[in-house]
Amino acid sequence: MTKANLFVLLQLTLILLLFLECRPIASFPLIIIQLLGVLIGLWAILQFEFRNLAISPLPREEGKLVTSGPYKWIRNPMYLAVLLYCLALVIEAKNLIAVFLYLGLFTLLHLKLNYEEGLLKKKYPDYADYCKRSKKLIPFIY
Repeated sequence: MTKANLFVLLQLTLILLLFLECRPIASFPLIIIQLLGVLIGLWAILQFEFRNLAISPLPREEGKLVTSGPYKWIRNPMYLAVLLYCLALVIEAKNLIAVFLYLGLFTLLHLKLNYEEGLLKKKYPDYADYCKRSKKLIPFIY
């Protein structure tokens, strides 16, 4: 199994475990957090164009560097979307198992995005300049 496939398998496993551990959201503020995650994810997908979309951290052979839309401010809006959506689940669940699963997901996604960014720097000569103009995960912060 490749490193990229392992990242994807672990990511999907942690998300599935979070869904099994947590109940659906009922409170209004948490629905807003999830909705924000969904909207960021959809915006990123639309900006990225479906033909370039992949869950694997490996850049596509025919892919192109996208630096507009949410990618203007952050390089990994899909990761942010997943983390926001799952954060609301964890807050609603109010249990340690959910917290540990979320921390595992956060750590894994951070490792995955670092791996992915290393590959993107090799593929796209302009990626280093793009990194100077954008944040990694959280707009205006990190």
